[in-house]
Amino acid sequence: MTPHSLDILLAFKALALADDLKGNERRVGCVLIDHFNRRTRQCDPSLETLAVLAGISRRTAIRSVNALVNRGYFIRTNRCRDIGEARRDRPMKVTGGNVPDSFVSP
Repeated sequence: MTPHSLDILLAFKALALADDLKGNERRVGCVLIDHFNRRTRQCDPSLETLAVLAGISRRTAIRSVNALVNRGYFIRTNRCRDIGEARRDRPMKVTGGNVPDSFVSP
């Protein structure tokens, strides 16, 4: 099942209203959702892209991504690479973790 525009809107709303996120984490989460690919169901910006778009350092972007993963907002996935290709940042997937019940459709 592919996500609809309303699902993306609800993901943004959940991040905006989350009590357990700091400002940088919230901004990084919004950049990740903005890079959500409905076909692959992945959020695949580089750490450099996250940092630039969120207005933070690369290291802060790493800490923010780790916090979002640890709190259940996103999960990390591995992607297959050809042998010899340089290791790049892993794509993220949006999860339903920590979304208030009021945002979930019956």
